[in-house]
Amino acid sequence: MDKTSWKALREISKDIRCSKKLICLTSELKNLCKAEDIGLEKRIKCMDETPQRCDFTIPFGSGFYCKCPVRVYIAKNLKR
Repeated sequence: MDKTSWKALREISKDIRCSKKLICLTSELKNLCKAEDIGLEKRIKCMDETPQRCDFTIPFGSGFYCKCPVRVYIAKNLKR
């Protein structure tokens, strides 16, 4: 990943309280939850098997959506 993306992710994550201790970043993006960009500006679709265990999921209809700014940035800008 390039320096610009790391800088953006550090800036985004500095004020986030995450019960998973931002493992997505501390693992250098090797431990990411399953998610899919579906075209919403600030949300992605959570594809994880246990979405209710995450602080950032929002139930809607028959699915769950992720509102974590870090995970949204990763999905939208890094396509992961």
